[in-house]
Amino acid sequence: KEEKDSIFYFRSARSGLTTIINSFSIGENDEIILSAFTCDAVSNAILATGAKPVYIDIRYDLTMDIDNIKKAISSNTKAIIIQNTFGRNGIKEEDYRDLSRNNIIMIEDNCLSEGSKLNGKDLGYRGDFNISSLEVSKSFCLGWGGIVRVKNKSHAKKLKNYCSKLKPLPILLDIRNLLQLWFSLLFLRFPFFGGFILWYFLYGCRFFRISSIEDDVLK
Repeated sequence: KEEKDSIFYFRSARSGLTTIINSFSIGENDEIILSAFTCDAVSNAILATGAKPVYIDIRYDLTMDIDNIKKAISSNTKAIIIQNTFGRNGIKEEDYRDLSRNNIIMIEDNCLSEGSKLNGKDLGYRGDFNISSLEVSKSFCLGWGGIVRVKNKSHAKKLKNYCSKLKPLPILLDIRNLLQLWFSLLFLRFPFFGGFILWYFLYGCRFFRISSIEDDVLK
């Protein structure tokens, strides 16, 4: 059973990732290992902290190449992001246990696998941190938002202390996000001629916002 203090909600998964990195004072000259098959949300979240992303090749089945991960680990490596793509286990269990023995923060990216199970167990709950996205293109959608789950109590306390210094989401922006979700679902449920024009108009006039605007927030 998950404890209340081990779950954190953010305006996006990328802002959650940036907050994790910042809470451990990871920054310039530090390195974070991640999959080369990923979106710019992950890379930009790392770059926003001043840390350097180190990309790892993937195998034919979209999992991460464990040999390349081990070769990429250096004295500057502070975290490894294991990406579970489309319900696949980013790396094997035995490889995960091997990597977790290092004094390196393990973060599981479950944005494309929320709700997936492996051998009857929820996928993505092995690491120090688990990140999920609620954005419109993800497997579980509420329109916007991100979830960070923390396995280690001391890590949860560190993240909570850092989050206490952050500003909450402005209420008007929160309302706009909810309206964007409501309108999008309405257009899908009750399509009508010219509806897509209205939908794109709302994006053009910036009433609807695209997820990449989060990069400006991180900066």
